[in-house]
Amino acid sequence: MVGPPVPADEAHRRRVRRLNTDLALVSEERAAPFVDLMTPIEADARWLDEPAAGDGYHPGTVGYRTMADVIRPAFTAWTAIVAGLDDR
Repeated sequence: MVGPPVPADEAHRRRVRRLNTDLALVSEERAAPFVDLMTPIEADARWLDEPAAGDGYHPGTVGYRTMADVIRPAFTAWTAIVAGLDDR
């Protein structure tokens, strides 16, 4: 499971933080991997600047690259597991 990215406006961000925490707990309860996208993105000022300059939700190229960099390790691990299942 991949958690939500952080929105630019603070009011929405508080709600999404709670959602992120809840999704992490549900993932843990179900022994499912969880990628916390929000925490590293929230620490990246460039990501926050891009949505703020646009519609308040969607980043530009730098923001999407940041998201991909956070997700990539978990995705790579998952594809290795899936590839191993095909070898049975």
